[in-house]
Amino acid sequence: MPPSNSTIIRYLSGEGNFAVLKNKGLFQRIIFSTKLIIKVFLLTFPYSKFAPKGDLVYVCGSNQHRLLGSIDLSVYDVDENYCALVQPTPFSKEKDRSKNKIHVSIAFKDFFVLFFYCLGYIVLGKNKLLAAFFIKYYNCVSDFFRENLHSINRLICFNDQPFECASLILAAKSHKKSSVVIQHGVIISYDYYFPINCDEFWAWGSAGRPYFKSRSVCGEYIVKGRWLKKKEAISSDFVFPDSGKPKGVICPSFFWKEIFFFIRFLKALKEKGVKVDLKLHPATKFKILIKFLMITSRCKWVKPEVSIQLVAKEYDFLITRNSSSALDFLLLGKPVFGVGTSDRDNRVFGQSFFDENGIDNFVFKGELNHAREVNDNRLSFLAKCVGDY
Repeated sequence: MPPSNSTIIRYLSGEGNFAVLKNKGLFQRIIFSTKLIIKVFLLTFPYSKFAPKGDLVYVCGSNQHRLLGSIDLSVYDVDENYCALVQPTPFSKEKDRSKNKIHVSIAFKDFFVLFFYCLGYIVLGKNKLLAAFFIKYYNCVSDFFRENLHSINRLICFNDQPFECASLILAAKSHKKSSVVIQHGVIISYDYYFPINCDEFWAWGSAGRPYFKSRSVCGEYIVKGRWLKKKEAISSDFVFPDSGKPKGVICPSFFWKEIFFFIRFLKALKEKGVKVDLKLHPATKFKILIKFLMITSRCKWVKPEVSIQLVAKEYDFLITRNSSSALDFLLLGKPVFGVGTSDRDNRVFGQSFFDENGIDNFVFKGELNHAREVNDNRLSFLAKCVGDY
């Protein structure tokens, strides 16, 4: 049974608790509509089509390509011969690991209809034109699903919030196919990510369960996957390097303001003689410009696509504001120093970060302030994040 227009709008226009359908100024409408048109235009190119069977993994953007390449899907009981549904992304050079892949395709005539909806929205500022865009886009995706994806077992994704993924999920529901979203970041807050669009949320641990919400009546929160075999491997205490001065890494979010703050912070640390590098978030835009700034600042950076698990093994401590990279360091018993971290962020991470003022003590004296208290907080926090196994 096809979904109602109101259901389509509810799924496609709401990312988490933040509704897309809200009044915007002319400049905001131009930017937002341009992004929509670029995404849709990339789907109008003729790709070879076939009808995949088994599990279908949706991949959109370089960050999700990285996730697909770094996680072991077998621990999630995903079919070994899964097919990747790849969303074309401009200028992306990432490759997916699957032998089989398929692209969503829509007709040029449909593209022009969607284009004029966006153009009308820019000029008139009427939300009903944006709503008409989402309804038309869903109908295009639903037709594609019926023609090409009718034999799949289930749809799996890493982020079910963007409209292009939400439309596939809703199409899957209308064709009685199940859908799953795999947790890709720490979720322990009411105002982050939820409600989901998929039928199931595969979580790292129980920490997000109190905040779980779903647009689906039968939505489930299921703990499985990433750290399935690592609960027993959690370090019982903080680990200090065997010899030499500790080497740290800074992991900011993809927001430029935060990145520039940490570049200045990194330079100040280097002037003190602290060994520290920078790893950008894989979703950071215009990395080449930031890399140029890093070269002029004589700072080293870690390639964004390198798995954070490998980074956590190589470096002795982490500096961040609120990156979920902290979990991989905390698992290994390596200290995390919060810089610019708010009281709310500290609560989110269970008070398991050290204050930035302790960096010098750790690097030059091999000491951690309030280590016992912070370690107890760390173990309690990790028990929630990787528990329920």
